[in-house]
Amino acid sequence: MVREELMDYAKRKKITGKLLVIFMITMVLLTFFSNTINNFTLPRVTLEKPSGGALIKEISGEGIIEAKLVIEEYTDTSLKVLDVNVQAGDTVRAGQQILSLDIDSLKSSLEDEKAKYQQQQISLNKLKDSSNIITLDNNIETALENLTQKTKEYQDIKTLYEHGYESEKNLKNAEAAMNTAQRSYDSSLMAKESYIKENQQDIENGQLNLEIAARRIEALEKQVANNGIYMASAGGIITEVNFSKGSMANSSKPLFKLAETSGGFQVDIPVDRDLAGYVTIGDSVDVRITSLGDKVVKGAVAQIKEELQNGDNKVLVIDVNDQELQGGEKGQIYISNKTKQYSALVPNSSVYTDNNGYYVFVIKKNDGPLGTENYVQRADVTVEDSDSTMSAIVNGIMPMDKIVTDSTKSLSDGDKVVVVEQ
Repeated sequence: MVREELMDYAKRKKITGKLLVIFMITMVLLTFFSNTINNFTLPRVTLEKPSGGALIKEISGEGIIEAKLVIEEYTDTSLKVLDVNVQAGDTVRAGQQILSLDIDSLKSSLEDEKAKYQQQQISLNKLKDSSNIITLDNNIETALENLTQKTKEYQDIKTLYEHGYESEKNLKNAEAAMNTAQRSYDSSLMAKESYIKENQQDIENGQLNLEIAARRIEALEKQVANNGIYMASAGGIITEVNFSKGSMANSSKPLFKLAETSGGFQVDIPVDRDLAGYVTIGDSVDVRITSLGDKVVKGAVAQIKEELQNGDNKVLVIDVNDQELQGGEKGQIYISNKTKQYSALVPNSSVYTDNNGYYVFVIKKNDGPLGTENYVQRADVTVEDSDSTMSAIVNGIMPMDKIVTDSTKSLSDGDKVVVVEQ
């Protein structure tokens, strides 16, 4: 009986031990599979340490090749176009006839203007005539003599009156006569002053009108002198002809535009204002001409100016020279310049921003009973500069920190992650 009980006890203990082992194995397996399943749901991240180096500032853009010097010819009056000898795109030599205008009406206008000029000259000479001033001076002299006489008469009568030899009535009459003479004298002075002032203004206006008339005559004589024929003042390419044969040319736009090819060409390239700071006048630039089979022409930055249409941009003016250029071609540029050296560069993909500024995620480790767990920690940083791929960090991280450069899910401070080995 006792033996059977002992055997039952041993049997139960053996079964209990097995069950305990099975339970422990089951718990370990469950924990393992739980962690494994959890790892599959965690964000998977790639890491990279900050590296030293310089940023690469890339500048690209395109514009239309134009001659540096473009000559524009205008007519000051509406004239009929008799003939047009060229069309846009033609190459012309200096002195070659471009077009001709009917100037018969100009010749009549020139004669009329010359007649008006002579009339204005006569009027101006009259204004400058000194005879009127002499007359006014004579009036002043006469008034002064009269005032002197009336003043003496008043003083004489006053003396006699004081001694009882003259009446009060005669004294008052003498005083009134003296005051009248004074007013007459003052009036003559004011008349001269007013005349000089008005006359001077008339003279100045007359002189100005005469100068304007002279300029009109000069302009008409210039148009009449070439007999209405306009010629190329230099060799080059006609880029515009704005009036056809038989039409009425006017001053609203040039008769034609001539690109002087001997002076070279240039292309204006709009670029971001910040990027323009990495370019210096005189820098060499390769300009790719797409219409010439992507031919590369050497150029140089001649000017950096403001872009009027867009305040965020500046314009690089690049001089280019090549025998095949005619103007109107499309030019493309690509400039790559290095910045100063930085001790911490990270990929742009690792940099985030919110209302508090820029930040990155740094990987941290936490050792637990089932192994090492990785999690991310936010690090606020200062980004001094960046290019198309990298950002320069000046504080907030250490050289040995491992920065998250890519993640399969969005991250928050303290999130557990799985590190993907690169």
